[in-house]
Amino acid sequence: SLAGVYLIGREAAGGVNGQARLIASGRFDLVVIDEAHELFSGLYKRFDASGGFHRQGKAAQSAGRVFELIQQMQSPVLLLTATPIQNSLAELWALIRFVDPMGTLLGDLGTFRQTFCDRDDRVVVEGQEEQLRRRISVVLRRTLRRQAQEFLNVKFVRRESKLYEYEMSAEERALYDEVTNYLLRPRLAAFRGNQRRLLLIQFQRRMASSTAAL
Repeated sequence: SLAGVYLIGREAAGGVNGQARLIASGRFDLVVIDEAHELFSGLYKRFDASGGFHRQGKAAQSAGRVFELIQQMQSPVLLLTATPIQNSLAELWALIRFVDPMGTLLGDLGTFRQTFCDRDDRVVVEGQEEQLRRRISVVLRRTLRRQAQEFLNVKFVRRESKLYEYEMSAEERALYDEVTNYLLRPRLAAFRGNQRRLLLIQFQRRMASSTAAL
């Protein structure tokens, strides 16, 4: 294997071919995963209540392959994310499992849920908040924006918000309304679920950018 720093997309690393090539490359001194919450928080779906990992599971396949890769390499892992975990405590368990593959901090998924989870994995059992916080602190380091400043060659600039108003032409308004109405059709099979409004905003932003973006 060659010394150096290697950059690889999460999708490639989590693919069958990417996993095989990385395993063949040998052990890395350190694995750094940026925006870790986006892809790897669903790892819990590959575990059963007794802690068994389903290698052939259909859910969270990319997360599962990267997890297996890290286990085989036995490389230390650094997960980076600036996004708060605010959905499922099981997702937090999964992220911790990447840096603690043996599960010594939080136990297997069944034990974790029994000890810390209340009401569908979304609420910590009353009285267990401090215990959970203490265990997570072993592997969690929170860095504030101001603390990172001293390490940057180019400092963060102060954010300024500006509002720009514009009027749509008749053709632009027609396109905007027609696309919006189309995406909100009740029987549109490809655009359903609780996230419809959030997805709609993404399309509307593209329309506000340009027809090419749309």
